[in-house]
Amino acid sequence: SLAESGIMTTPGDASASTAWNEIPLINSYFTYVHPFIPLIEEQSFRDTYMAAKRTDSRWLLLLNTVMAMGSVANGSAEDTNHQIYYERARQHLSIESLDSAHLETIQALAILSGFYLHYVQSPNQANSLMGSTLKLATMLGLHRDYSEGVGPAKAEKAAYSIEMRRRVWWSTFMLDTWAGNSLGRPSMGRLSPAITAKLPQEPIGQSHALLSLVRE
Repeated sequence: SLAESGIMTTPGDASASTAWNEIPLINSYFTYVHPFIPLIEEQSFRDTYMAAKRTDSRWLLLLNTVMAMGSVANGSAEDTNHQIYYERARQHLSIESLDSAHLETIQALAILSGFYLHYVQSPNQANSLMGSTLKLATMLGLHRDYSEGVGPAKAEKAAYSIEMRRRVWWSTFMLDTWAGNSLGRPSMGRLSPAITAKLPQEPIGQSHALLSLVRE
């Protein structure tokens, strides 16, 4: 509920009206989608949303992508409200988005190419975008374990960042593998000596079982 989320509302408050519509979708995403692909740190995401201070394209791309998938999870097969949030997300996705790698961009693109575009029956677009997503992930070095060559003190301090990098890399890798199996196409990701990222050390829900697909 809004009270549980900490939002104080007043009659006619536009932000409150928006929150009434959006928070259930965010809840649905983290309830039904997140256990399969733990790409996002939930508390950090919710804190950023509640603060309502960010209006940059990276955040709005990720936020609307989460709500698009949350709308899919929250509605029926006949419900097309998810298209509203997808169109909003598209407004913040351009060729410039692929010019520099950022974790939030990769998270959003992984959700779109790994789940959403398949749901709306756009497998070719999903396949193309997934290729870009994996390339961006390697640009950011997510395929390499950040703990390599880092002293114990620094590694301990960066533990949160290291874990998130692992989750984003292997979740994206897993989604690409799943799509390849489903479509009968070769996956873009390949296990090789160049990939040194360890599997997530703190599995969430069903993610550990699903990540085992990587080993097959």
